[in-house]
Amino acid sequence: MKKRLLALILVFACALSLACAAAPVRAVETETAPAAAEEPVVSAKAEAEPEESPTEAEESAPPEESPAAEPEEETSAQPMAEPSSGPWYAEAMDYAVAQGLLKGDDHGNLNPGNNATRAEVVTILMRIFQCTQGKDITHFFDVDSGAWYYGALSTAAEMDVLKGYPDVTMRPGASITRQEAFVLLARLFAVPSGSSASLNAFSDGASVSEWARPAVAGMVENGLVIGSSGSLLPGSNITRAEFVQVLYRLNITLCSSADALPEDGIVVYNGPSPLAIDGFAGKLFLGGRCGSSVTLTGDAPAAEIYVRTEPGATVQVNGAVKGVFLCARNTTLAGTGRAAAVEQRAAGCTVRLAADTLSQSYDSGLAGVRAQVGPVAALTPENRSVTVTVSYSGGDYTAAPSGRTATLTWTLDGVRQPARSVWLGYSTSVETFTVSEPVWKRVMPGSHQLHILLTYGTDVIVTDVTIQVQNYTDAEYMSLLSAAKPFQIEVVRNQCTVLVYGLDKSGSYTILYQAFVCSPGYATPLGTFRTPAKMRWQPLMGGVWGQYCTQIYGNYLFHSVYYNSKSESNLNYTAYNKLGTICSHGCVRLTCADAKWLYDNCPLGTTVRIYDSNTLPVPKPTAQWIDPSSPYRGWDPTDPNPNNPWRT
Repeated sequence: MKKRLLALILVFACALSLACAAAPVRAVETETAPAAAEEPVVSAKAEAEPEESPTEAEESAPPEESPAAEPEEETSAQPMAEPSSGPWYAEAMDYAVAQGLLKGDDHGNLNPGNNATRAEVVTILMRIFQCTQGKDITHFFDVDSGAWYYGALSTAAEMDVLKGYPDVTMRPGASITRQEAFVLLARLFAVPSGSSASLNAFSDGASVSEWARPAVAGMVENGLVIGSSGSLLPGSNITRAEFVQVLYRLNITLCSSADALPEDGIVVYNGPSPLAIDGFAGKLFLGGRCGSSVTLTGDAPAAEIYVRTEPGATVQVNGAVKGVFLCARNTTLAGTGRAAAVEQRAAGCTVRLAADTLSQSYDSGLAGVRAQVGPVAALTPENRSVTVTVSYSGGDYTAAPSGRTATLTWTLDGVRQPARSVWLGYSTSVETFTVSEPVWKRVMPGSHQLHILLTYGTDVIVTDVTIQVQNYTDAEYMSLLSAAKPFQIEVVRNQCTVLVYGLDKSGSYTILYQAFVCSPGYATPLGTFRTPAKMRWQPLMGGVWGQYCTQIYGNYLFHSVYYNSKSESNLNYTAYNKLGTICSHGCVRLTCADAKWLYDNCPLGTTVRIYDSNTLPVPKPTAQWIDPSSPYRGWDPTDPNPNNPWRT
């Protein structure tokens, strides 16, 4: 058995080690990334959703389910069978730790085999660029502004790396899939898109989601993703070690000294300027530590400059470069040099640098969109439903001249309502929201709060509307209650509920005063009746007694749950515990307090309607349960008698 197990381990190890050799790591500056909160240990294997895709429509496509991946191409070239070589991920993890990109949990564990979460991956990536200015993302329903990950997610949103999901969530704790991670890396480090044909070499290449195919293909074509045993496993979760290994293979130079700039490759620079880039041939990313003013000197006709500084920085290029890509909002690009191409990938940028070509590839999102709320009527007993209109107009549609589709989510008094899509174009879009009080009560809330979010990626327009509720005054209610018949009683037999409605100013019984739990019987008659008599105590069928009895019709009464004798302390608690069920001989049983309310407040001749219905205007009421072992079980807990032991 041991020999067989050893053989299996060796076979598995060889499969891993043959994937590919990790690329060498460039010499890097030893300046540590700014301190950030530790990622928590992730034990839950949450189902991952697709990473934000370039368009909202693509974001909603669910990922394919895949079994958990074995460590695949993100493994070391060293065979696992050689103990001296350490784990396959050791070199990459050591690199990430040394650079301050990867931190352990409270126990000092790096948890390499745990599934990486979206928050953990984004935190690692943001530590590379060391930006601190973020975007307000508190409108996302699952984002906590006090959580350890908030700063990283906020910065990633500002850098347009994260866009969120159409349901206005970020899902920070969800495990991230391999294709999601590949898209993030390709997007952040400008890996060129590839051809879908390059995915055909893998047995599961067709299962790469449509929105992820260009990025995954680009990662494959650039040798950054090789696969395992001919598979990509795009929908499988990626572990922390696997993600770090892919990042390691990008061969990024982290540089904080102008003297340490290499000759080529991918470089993230977080140091002072001026920075001499003479002859540099590669991708130079300017990070957040470069400050608000960066000067690049020297000719580097093969260099591509990516501005990922804090928003609002000024970049001076005093030499010839291949291209400049403005990825930070409100960047000013100037200088005495010249670029073969300048591309604006963020809004608000100003280009004063000479360039052979100037292009714009950003989506302005909700920039310039305005929300205007129409007149808001109050809810009243006579007007129990109002419609709120919000008009959306304006906007910069340079990148999408035909308009765009945004998502509208809203809450009413903190309760989320169904989301809807809103098309934004050159014409005004009018959205309506209906707020109703179908059941009007004697005591009403003073207002309702409507919280409306129009979202597009991480852009949001927040509109808050207060709908006032204008009830009758106490004097007006007292006037209504002075009528000869101020109430109407309704018994919803199959729902075991009694509803008491009062008059409104029009003379209709539409204002709900009471909702009582009851126990009617299958023999309880349906129809409309008028109460003809009342009895303080009344003998009932079977030699038992009821309190506070109001006659409905014939032998059918409203009364308290019956007593075994004419005594408030001799309640049949078994019958009491059946309140809310159909169990009487035809009378309508109530708690003592509810029976007394009818007895005291509804004069003879009060209308009683008995019917069945599939719905109730309010939640079905319930009664307190009496513990059969309680010494007070002979008393109705609601009885107002001062001798009632439940009252003390």
